[in-house]
Amino acid sequence: PATHSTAADPAPQMSLSSRSTALCAAAAAAATTFAILAAASRLRRRSAVGDDNGPKKTNGNSSSSSSSSSSSSPSAATSAPLLGPAASGDLDAVRSAVESLRSTGASDSEVRSFADATDGDGNGAVHGAAFAGSLDVLTYLVEGCGADPSVGNGLGCTPLWLAAGYGQEDALRYLVRLARDG
Repeated sequence: PATHSTAADPAPQMSLSSRSTALCAAAAAAATTFAILAAASRLRRRSAVGDDNGPKKTNGNSSSSSSSSSSSSPSAATSAPLLGPAASGDLDAVRSAVESLRSTGASDSEVRSFADATDGDGNGAVHGAAFAGSLDVLTYLVEGCGADPSVGNGLGCTPLWLAAGYGQEDALRYLVRLARDG
């Protein structure tokens, strides 16, 4: 049994092929799920920031700490304040928000926490920048703010995985280099 060649016994090849197919299907499903969650997050942010009609106003902030991950209250939009600008590649907005925090005397640790803040789906600014392929924002977050480039979101997707999955080659090269040089 240990000396069987794969040519004489097609079952191991089929098994590997089946596993590869299942893995590809799972990766595609995860990418689709992330795209749906990202779109839902954008919609929640837009409604919390823009047309605040009815339910958003009545939620208030009284229970934001216990329900921020399960509701679309205004606190969900502000739990990751850099995610939107990072995902749209707006380095000026990201830098301005960070510099505004620094001007209050925030420590490096507080700046890092601000840069690493996530929404209810576990997506942070580094996820948004990697997803969008915004290398300048990604570099600023990691090197200028100390953001963690290896953190997984709620689905376990890291910025590296997102950059690879969405064909963001420059962001991918940067994240691979960081992982390699770690």
